[in-house]
Amino acid sequence: MEIPTDIMQEAEKTADSFMELDCDELSWLAELHQYLSRHKTDYEAINDKILPLFYKLGIFVGPTGFSFWQAGFEWAESKETEDKYQKLDLKTTLALLTAALRGAESYGADYWYSKGVTQKLIARLVKFRENEPKPKPFEFVKTGFTNLDKATGGLRKGGITVIGSRPAMGVISFAADIADNIVIKEDRSDAVLLFTELRSTEKFIRGRCEIIMVERFSKTSIFEVMQAEAGKHGAKLLIWETTILAPQIFRDMRKTAVKLNIPVIILMHLPYYQDSVDKKPCPALDEFYIVEEQLSCIDTVIALHRPSFYYTEDEMEYGKSYGSETELAVLKAANGETGIVEIKFDIDTIKFVN
Repeated sequence: MEIPTDIMQEAEKTADSFMELDCDELSWLAELHQYLSRHKTDYEAINDKILPLFYKLGIFVGPTGFSFWQAGFEWAESKETEDKYQKLDLKTTLALLTAALRGAESYGADYWYSKGVTQKLIARLVKFRENEPKPKPFEFVKTGFTNLDKATGGLRKGGITVIGSRPAMGVISFAADIADNIVIKEDRSDAVLLFTELRSTEKFIRGRCEIIMVERFSKTSIFEVMQAEAGKHGAKLLIWETTILAPQIFRDMRKTAVKLNIPVIILMHLPYYQDSVDKKPCPALDEFYIVEEQLSCIDTVIALHRPSFYYTEDEMEYGKSYGSETELAVLKAANGETGIVEIKFDIDTIKFVN
């Protein structure tokens, strides 16, 4: 079977991503295979289960050419032999699976699934990793905020943590305080690199960690800049503040984190709360506008919220310390537990503390 060059090039990139999968994701792939075996006609459920993982791998980037479909059909319908699937290499398996999961009508995923091709291709992928040595246990970098580290394990090396807040809550200050804790431990300011396109941020936290100014429309991608700077400084943590998050950002950022084997924090500035109530609630996960496929690339999502920011003057008079009450809502925790973690904000020093 001849596979078009563009499909093989795409599969080559996908193969690299596949070999970088974490152990928990490989386990998930095996579970998916079992799921497909039990639900033989539930095509919507198949897509719901399989899309997040393959979004992470980068498979879904465009339509598959009809010539490839035709070649794939001929291969799928050819005489079944014992070693038919065992002869497939990783790239060809991924290329075929790409075709098997795309399309519509008579040339769609239903056909491939009804022929048993999808299930056998996934089983083949699992085989590629069965003899791989077991990955090492996850390693974490501690934030210095004791209760947060207990809840999440800390910042996973090779993982993505998203921290967001509404305006004036102090998300930049909180990120800088995490940086402070790591910089003090490592005894060097370039242990943490903060990438930003905003001059206001650069002025606000100057001297607390190494700041890398990036241009929004630079020809050099943020991922290339991160890899170069992290290697140069021997960084222990990367923080990225941005105002633009394209759909593929999370997947590409995760690949960067895995390649460097250091944690990455993405700072998000959430919009104002729309309802005109005096006491604004803590942000919910849907306010981050992260879809399910993107969420699968992220370890931890944290919403920073200061209820005391909305206190009235009367409430201040009744002994509530101005600005101190702070909630860290852990909305997703791949390596820990979700829930509220309480810390305090010192209005005099403009710092968050345990």
